[in-house]
Amino acid sequence: MRAKVNIKSNFSKTIVERVFDESEFMLRNNEILKTTALKFKVSITTIWVDMRKRLPLINPEQYKKINGLIYSHKKGQKGYCISGFNNKGDD
Repeated sequence: MRAKVNIKSNFSKTIVERVFDESEFMLRNNEILKTTALKFKVSITTIWVDMRKRLPLINPEQYKKINGLIYSHKKGQKGYCISGFNNKGDD
């Protein structure tokens, strides 16, 4: 069952769907930004912006899960360090 997505955000439906699909892929497969970027054929920066800036506006609960995943990767679980994420969910 898919989580609810706030389609009434300021983003087009395709961006909302892409952001949600990216986050679902990352969570389901425990993936990092680079692998997700390759899968969706976009840049790592696009994935970063989608997860860091857009996802909190679209689905805050999904953002919390992604933030935890990114933080675990940052701490070395998969050997990658992604700057710009922290465990508190704030900037």
